[in-house]
Amino acid sequence: MGSISWIGFKDAGRAECLDMLGLSPALRNERDPRFFLAELPTGWTILFSQDYAFASEKRLRSLSNGGAVLGLQASETVMCATTTLFDHGRQVWRVDYDCEFGHPEVAGTPPAEYQAIYERLIAEQDASDITDSEVDFIFETPIELALAVTGFRHDRSEFDWGVPAFHALQASDAPRPGGLFAHLLGRRV
Repeated sequence: MGSISWIGFKDAGRAECLDMLGLSPALRNERDPRFFLAELPTGWTILFSQDYAFASEKRLRSLSNGGAVLGLQASETVMCATTTLFDHGRQVWRVDYDCEFGHPEVAGTPPAEYQAIYERLIAEQDASDITDSEVDFIFETPIELALAVTGFRHDRSEFDWGVPAFHALQASDAPRPGGLFAHLLGRRV
C-alpha cells in the first residue's frame, strides 16, 4: 500500500463535492490522476489520494464548514495511521497510531465502535505475539474505525453494500483563481 489518504464527506454527493473542490471527471487519457471520487450508499462520498499529507487537519477543518468530514492518513512504510472527524470547522475526535508508541493516542470522544475495535485488535496482537512479533495489529485501529464510520476501507475492493465505483478527477477546465482546489493543493491552478 505505501502511503495514502482519503477524505470522506458525509451527506455530500458527487456533484456537490466536485463543485466544492473545483474538480471534474478526468479525461480518458489523463495520466496519473491525483484524485479519485466515489459516492457510497452509506451516505459518504470518498475523495482518495496517493498523497499521505492530503488529508491534513488544516484541509479537513476548511472542508468541514458545511458538515462532517472524516480524514484518514495511513502509511504502512512507517506503520502510522490517523483518522480524524471534523464538523463545522472543529475537530470532534482524532485517533492517531504511531508504531513508536505502540498504542493509539485519542483526542475528543471517538464513536462507540472505537473501544470494541481496539480491544479486538489488542487480542489479535496478543495472540500473534506468541508466534510472530513482527505483525502490528494495533496499526489497524484508525483504519478500522474509519471503516466503522463510513463503510469504506481503502485496501478492500468489496463491501457488504457492493463495490465502490471510483472515478478519476482533474482540475476543472475553468478553475476559479484562488479557489478551494488551489487552496487545497497549496497553489493556484
